[in-house]
Amino acid sequence: MGLGVKIDLGDIKPFISYGSTVATAASDTTKEHSHSGSELGLTYAMGSDSIIFYIGNSSDQFSPTDKPTTKSGMEIGYVTNVGPASLSIGYGTQTKADDDDAAVDGYSMSDLEVSMGFSF
Repeated sequence: MGLGVKIDLGDIKPFISYGSTVATAASDTTKEHSHSGSELGLTYAMGSDSIIFYIGNSSDQFSPTDKPTTKSGMEIGYVTNVGPASLSIGYGTQTKADDDDAAVDGYSMSDLEVSMGFSF
């Protein structure tokens, strides 16, 4: 099941979405997988420039006895155009938690992205 809503409010375009699914093998119900996630954010236009904000989370469980792996993240970015050139810069973070997988539990990262493009 999934649901997404986007609203056009002129220069501000907020969105929200949610999805979930459960899958079970017909021959073995211990193989049940469940996944869910949600996100919200917005794009804010300022002339030819725009600011983008996003926050989201997800949960993945690979059996009825498995503790879920949860992820959450955030991104913020800025895009500007000057003639045929575009410049964007963004910052994001992500964390993961899983009580029964020490290799994943406590994972966190952040990144900074800068890109330049030309169109002609």
